[in-house]
Amino acid sequence: FALHDPRNAPSAWDKYFVSSLDTSRVGFGLDGVRQLIRAFWCREAEQKMRKLLAAFKPDMVHLHNAYTHLSPSVLRPCKQAGIPVVMTVHDYALVSANYGLWDGTQAMNAAQLNWLKVARTRFIKGSFLATFLLEGVYRLQRALRLYDRAIDTYLPSSNFVAEALIATGYPKNKIQILSLFSGNLLPGIELPMPRGLRSGVLYAGRLEDYKGIDLVLKAAHAFPKIDFLIAGTGPKEDEVREEVRHLENVQYLGFLPGDALWQQMADAQLVVVPSRWPEPYGLVAIEAMACGTPVMVSNAGGLPEKIKDGVNGVVFTAGDIQDLTTKLKAAFKHPKDLERMGEGAFRYAKAQADPKKHLDRLLEIYTSQVIHR
Repeated sequence: FALHDPRNAPSAWDKYFVSSLDTSRVGFGLDGVRQLIRAFWCREAEQKMRKLLAAFKPDMVHLHNAYTHLSPSVLRPCKQAGIPVVMTVHDYALVSANYGLWDGTQAMNAAQLNWLKVARTRFIKGSFLATFLLEGVYRLQRALRLYDRAIDTYLPSSNFVAEALIATGYPKNKIQILSLFSGNLLPGIELPMPRGLRSGVLYAGRLEDYKGIDLVLKAAHAFPKIDFLIAGTGPKEDEVREEVRHLENVQYLGFLPGDALWQQMADAQLVVVPSRWPEPYGLVAIEAMACGTPVMVSNAGGLPEKIKDGVNGVVFTAGDIQDLTTKLKAAFKHPKDLERMGEGAFRYAKAQADPKKHLDRLLEIYTSQVIHR
């Protein structure tokens, strides 16, 4: 059940899909009012969901990012039909209109948010008014428990996200942490993927300040004898290309699809995930560990939950270039320790991010909800 979109794959169920909504820019006047009303409650989505439930007769509904496009209206038919609902919580949109908990310079504490503070971040399309109004919509939805009345289980991927939900009033007894899985962990494979001679540091992610790409470039300046590889695209791409022109030890790879990216991870001595914003999970770190590569992560969001210092990686203070360079220096001073941490990283990934284990756990949750009903 989704929106109509020209990029959709063919579906036997698309006659139930909801009309598309262009949110690429802030709407004003009547257009803005329509967007706001739809974000609060979309009658079309409610009606079409009711028809889909009648036709498909599901045992369960698994909700992902509904929010502004579908709204919690899709939940009322589920509740009325007595169908249990679980929801994967991918970000912080149940907590705030600033669904990154990022004010442009630093992470925000979910327990200390207020309406004006969120609006001042201009998180929605750089607009104070749009952020202010959407925060109002989200607060009203929470006050009326439009999600919580129908959702039986919330599935955040980390303790950090779970605590953010609890801090804003979601019931602890409805929350179960379900870690994400890594697509490069093949069933039955007990060793990491084949790799070449490991060398250098890899950064893979959006080229944005909140992801810490500037820290990677500063570290490259500090360690001219260590190779740094950068994979990804984003607003800082031109700056990265300019830096690469002056740094012989930095290579910019651009966007890499899954297999190519995983091979680069497998060939690196270390993958660095230097996010400043509170990553809900940090899938890049898990994918690197699934390749048998240790990771150096910031202590932001759910990232440090995956790392035991010196066992499968290293944790540094988010945004602190001195701490990052100090720990990089220590890591490369002892390459045998990096190799040992890579082995620990793979063991962790197999234990925590195996696709089959994820699916088995998800089916347990489904079954418990159906039996409970």
